[in-house]
Amino acid sequence: MECLLILSVFGRTRPTKDIPDNRRGFVFPVVHVRMNIRPNELEDRLERDEQLFVLDIRPEEVYQKRSIESSYSIPCYDALRRGDDTPLQKRLDELPNDGTIVVVCKQGIVAKRATQLLTAEGYDAVTLAGGMGGWQGYKNGTVGYKIRKLLWRIF
Repeated sequence: MECLLILSVFGRTRPTKDIPDNRRGFVFPVVHVRMNIRPNELEDRLERDEQLFVLDIRPEEVYQKRSIESSYSIPCYDALRRGDDTPLQKRLDELPNDGTIVVVCKQGIVAKRATQLLTAEGYDAVTLAGGMGGWQGYKNGTVGYKIRKLLWRIF
């Protein structure tokens, strides 16, 4: 069976072949995935009370210092960085089956791994583009965020 994975690059999608998970040597059979959500999109959807579940995977002490309001913490960032998805796998029962799960980490890189896992498990999951750094840049109107936003428009 051939599957199609649609990757989001700067908010746009492009088709590609199945992508193997080299650590385990198998292919995630995903039909369609929108991998990213931008900070401004997240804020708009939260304000409209859309069915979103914001999952913060950063270490607990970092989460306690700064987090997105109403987000939920499953601190599995360090394990996922090492390629170990067991801590997240063990806590899947804490996640809602309906609505979209927005995964947040430091910069959005490790969250992509969690998003892939959740999608493979049947969840509707996306990564917050830029992670918590992107969120803070958006909320504070930093130059870095404005440049990133411009790049999203170009690409």
